[in-house]
Amino acid sequence: MKSLEFSDALQSGQLSEEFQYLLDKNPLGILFLDRNYEIAYTNEQLDAYFLNDLDLSSKKFGNMFHCEFVANSGELCGSTKQCGNCKMRNSAVKSKENGITIKNVRVKRSFNVRNTRATKWLDMTFAPMRIGKNEFTWVSILDLTQLMHAKYSKDHDLKETDEDFALSKDFFHENVIKSLAVECDVDTGVYMIMMSIKEELRIDHRFGYIWKDEIINNYKEQVENILGESGQFCRYSQDRFLVYLHCKHEKDIQEFIKRQSEYKSLLFHLKNIFDFKIMKLKINPDRIMQLSEENRLYIEYFKAITKLERSKEKEMIVEVL
Repeated sequence: MKSLEFSDALQSGQLSEEFQYLLDKNPLGILFLDRNYEIAYTNEQLDAYFLNDLDLSSKKFGNMFHCEFVANSGELCGSTKQCGNCKMRNSAVKSKENGITIKNVRVKRSFNVRNTRATKWLDMTFAPMRIGKNEFTWVSILDLTQLMHAKYSKDHDLKETDEDFALSKDFFHENVIKSLAVECDVDTGVYMIMMSIKEELRIDHRFGYIWKDEIINNYKEQVENILGESGQFCRYSQDRFLVYLHCKHEKDIQEFIKRQSEYKSLLFHLKNIFDFKIMKLKINPDRIMQLSEENRLYIEYFKAITKLERSKEKEMIVEVL
């Protein structure tokens, strides 16, 4: 859809046919709002998001796209009680009035698509743009609905996932306890490292876990390749790993941490995505033998793991077994 005002602006701005083609065929949904926040243009991808069921008799955003609030009330977009809290509308106003680009406006909204209620998750960017003598607000839209449906479908299998975590942890603990009886040199020790994804990457639950799961799965492969046969590794929870490194010097541990801190996610292009907590277990072979004979090795081991898990310290934690 292209308003007469927008068509005139394209002509007066002497924009190339290639630019207009790029707008029409762009894989992102694109629309332009005029100075009155009415829709002046929509591209083919945006029409496809709404099954080509736009109400072209209205230039108001909510009315054109059959927003549930205005469809149910019969009022114009911007005039209902809910409109005051609309992130889309408020972001458009803020972008225009302040002349700024606003990115990552993520909304969940219900629309009446062909008389059927459809909930959509949208990721939007708003930017002021002048074409010729006319001022518009450029809005790009990424429809995340299919991804979110996949995410919620995956959530139904959380029980199975939790069982997988439990099996992974059991296998991990069994192997670590078997290794504890191996004598280390005086200046070495057994190390436990707990790695937790950083708080700033815990994006809100509507979208974040899709990205976070991708980070963690990629990271798991990377750590396993680095460890080889020199340690044990498990995914300890939804956003934590536990690594066991047998008989290592502290300089080796610091090198391991350095390599992990420099890990760069292909998805987020971010460094330092994990926080690390380290526990050093000093091994006394006689004490290990005594604990094993008393069937207390499991108890002491899990005491140490619990302390590591609950500690707020990020420095080296030393435990004596």
